[in-house]
Amino acid sequence: EFYDIGPEFGLRARMRQREVPAGYYELLERLYARNIWPDIEEHPELTLLRPAASTAYEETERVGIQVYAALSSFVGGKMRVTDLEGGNHVMRGLHYPVGGESKEHKDSNLLTVLPEPGSELELLVNGEWVSFPVPETRDYAVINGGEMTHMRYGIPATRHRVSSVKRYRITAPLFLHGRVHLRLGSTGKRIGDYLNRIFIANSG
Repeated sequence: EFYDIGPEFGLRARMRQREVPAGYYELLERLYARNIWPDIEEHPELTLLRPAASTAYEETERVGIQVYAALSSFVGGKMRVTDLEGGNHVMRGLHYPVGGESKEHKDSNLLTVLPEPGSELELLVNGEWVSFPVPETRDYAVINGGEMTHMRYGIPATRHRVSSVKRYRITAPLFLHGRVHLRLGSTGKRIGDYLNRIFIANSG
């Protein structure tokens, strides 16, 4: 079970660049849907959901952008924060019941920020599955590289999975996407075309 939350502010207001390719905003409107929030008159118990989720989104997004900027030194300064402007960053609230799991996979986006994922998160390291070592502090996050970062900059995408959950668990990773007209390295594909292909495949 999951619940997706995207940007709360208008894409034009969130983007600092002044010039974008023709049809750019029209493409965004086709790709990105508006957030749908519960009616608090019908569900007053959910009054705090929107402000709490929006705050979590903004704070996690800030961490992701800082990490993305810091990674730039590993690829000769090529990674720029402007890559992320106008990207459809999605926070996904995931509910894992006892015994729930997530099969081995790589994320399709640029970077994923997983706040406090827990010990059930397993990473593939040198061909072996390794449980994430949970630190004593609760203020931590795991950063996974996605397939877009691999295609654009050569940074390997993180292969990971969630093993059988031993207790009820809710987590909220944030998936950072780039501007839809960014090209993905030698593939020549634009991020928007890549996302469109994934959405069509998943909807079938």
